[in-house]
Amino acid sequence: MRHSKKVVLALGSNLGNRRENLAAALGMIGDFCRVAYCSRIYQTPPVGYADQRDFLNAALAAETDCDPFELLALCKALESKIGRRATFRNGPRAIDIDIIFYGDLSFEEEGLTLPHPRWSERDFVKTPLLDLFESGALASGFPIGVREILERTARAFAPYSAF
Repeated sequence: MRHSKKVVLALGSNLGNRRENLAAALGMIGDFCRVAYCSRIYQTPPVGYADQRDFLNAALAAETDCDPFELLALCKALESKIGRRATFRNGPRAIDIDIIFYGDLSFEEEGLTLPHPRWSERDFVKTPLLDLFESGALASGFPIGVREILERTARAFAPYSAF
């Protein structure tokens, strides 16, 4: 028997109708996750490759019965369905979906590291996570240290819109 796991996913888009891409992803994520809370949307500058449009970013807290690799495969399939095409590292994309936390699981295997290895370095991830934290959606079931990092995090961006 499978047990539900709390997960946090981060979403980003900077190609096409960015807000529509995020909304489509959120709707389709509901096919394999029970979304408990979604952050507001934030407009953020690109990181790593500056010559591209700003991103819209959001995060969501959910529960899933999928194991981590099933969840990753479903997220990648959803990215393809929305129109993500392989380009280059940090390049523009119609949608990006990252698993930030999978419960309190901490591991590194080929193709997946949990928690996401750079989440605490990225304001475009931490700012939407603050919404989840402030809502209570990250109150329990996540890695030790998340609360402390978010308590020290200043909101780097103003909200762009709500879903």
